[in-house]
Amino acid sequence: MIARPKIDNYPSIQDWRDQKNEERERLGRCYRGKVFWYEFTLQEAAKKLKTFDMPIAGIDMGFRPWDMENLDSIAYHIDRVNKVDLNYPIILDDLGNVRDGFHRIVKAMIENKKTIKAVRFKEMPPVDGNDERDNDKE
Repeated sequence: MIARPKIDNYPSIQDWRDQKNEERERLGRCYRGKVFWYEFTLQEAAKKLKTFDMPIAGIDMGFRPWDMENLDSIAYHIDRVNKVDLNYPIILDDLGNVRDGFHRIVKAMIENKKTIKAVRFKEMPPVDGNDERDNDKE
């Protein structure tokens, strides 16, 4: 058997996962240009909005909500899809774009649902911040 060489300064799997989870937390932001809202800000503000049934066919399926570059990331999102509760509505912004709920959309698609519960802002809540780095996410 060939022994694998020891690589110094290589992060452990747990360190790597912790770093990825920190990145996922950072990605808990919903961007429009350089301004962003935290997902929890939108979720709290959305509690006051009226729920309606959104046709799944009316959702832009060309949007790429996640970067899935490796198996750990794919497993993370599959786990999230399996655990989501479709009783919580997806959140649409004032332009009709999905701001929260992509895992719920995927679950609804897998379950062959025709509609999904949704809420839509007529006016967005105040932004949570401005990210100075270039960001092409909407």
